[in-house]
Amino acid sequence: MTGLPTEPQALAVESYRGLSLDPDRAGMLNLAWTTDEAAFLAADVFALVADELAAEAAGGLPSVRDYRLQDPYGEQALTAAVDAFFGLDGGHGVSAGAGVGPLLRELVDLGGRSPILTLSETYPDFPAWAARRARACLVWQPADAGGEDAVGIGRHVAAALRAHGASLIFLERPALRPAPTDDLAVVEAIGRAVAGRGAHIVIDESNANYCPPEFSAATLTSRLDNLIVVRGLSKAYGLGGVRLGYCVSSAPATEQVCRWVAPLQASSLALRIGRGVLAMGDIAQPLRARVSAQVGAATRVARQAGLAPAPAGRGLPYLLFPPDDDRPDRAETTLRALAEHGVQGKAHVSWGARGHAGTVRIGRISVPLDADRAAQFARRLGAVGSDTVDQADGIDGIDGGENAEGEDSGEGGENGEGEG
Repeated sequence: MTGLPTEPQALAVESYRGLSLDPDRAGMLNLAWTTDEAAFLAADVFALVADELAAEAAGGLPSVRDYRLQDPYGEQALTAAVDAFFGLDGGHGVSAGAGVGPLLRELVDLGGRSPILTLSETYPDFPAWAARRARACLVWQPADAGGEDAVGIGRHVAAALRAHGASLIFLERPALRPAPTDDLAVVEAIGRAVAGRGAHIVIDESNANYCPPEFSAATLTSRLDNLIVVRGLSKAYGLGGVRLGYCVSSAPATEQVCRWVAPLQASSLALRIGRGVLAMGDIAQPLRARVSAQVGAATRVARQAGLAPAPAGRGLPYLLFPPDDDRPDRAETTLRALAEHGVQGKAHVSWGARGHAGTVRIGRISVPLDADRAAQFARRLGAVGSDTVDQADGIDGIDGGENAEGEDSGEGGENGEGEG
């Protein structure tokens, strides 16, 4: 048990203050987030949105006029598309909201005021909302189980739940950095181990758009009674502005979702667009392959420049520069040095990381997927044409050294995604 980290002082959105939101410009390659993913999807999601909007206008704005009073959670609108996407066949519920964040904000009230057990490092939002509701968030990382198998991890979680009187479990998957809960068998074992205690498991799977549908814990909702999986359309799809999130939950848990989540959050037009995107099926396969290749390439470039990036979680298009004991300010110094060389990264705010009380800032760059942008990245870091890593030749202001994590760059792996 890591203990009780301090309450996050701000939500994740605050990390964007002062950060340029402009696209690439002369002298600066913006890698604060991914801007070139859509070209590597197997279908054009923006064309689908345009077609849906055109059809909406041509049809006399039926969705705009539809208040959906008889489908207040969007279950009728989305269930068929969700089932087809994840290969589900009953035993679950579907509930929509105005994005992943608003859904999580309301699900933080599940289980009253008893403590929440957090099983991965997360964005600071969920623990911040919990603290504002006078609810403690405790951290227990499955990695602390020390080589236990899935069943053993489940037993440890159940013991921690019992010891601290917790009634809600929260985690992100894939987590920002590799975590045991990225393994579906571990999630199922935890669900079974805590089922008798009436605890619910809320999983933020925003990042799982970078993984194949079968990765999702939504596929467990017919086998567990206590699971709530929250997903959106921002990551990979680039449709955050649609403001649609949805829960796939075990049938018994769906009643609790509807108890705490306000109805009529998602607009009828957002539901129409979301249904169309999900009905396209797994269009992210070529994106996953591209991310895997470019994470490997960007890692080599970074190492050639004297950097030692840490691996991100499964399928994620990031290079990470977390602080360590020798360099507690590593994120800030790395980001400043990158900016001096024309690359803008981002300070990713994380809560509950092992060895840290409260929030920690992790330097992050989103790997460039477009070939021209990847070439710019290599040129700016002075690594064009080199296939060898020379840690002694670091760029000014950045320390080289071995990769403290001792793991590979995330190349390869099942389904071409890489597991970091």
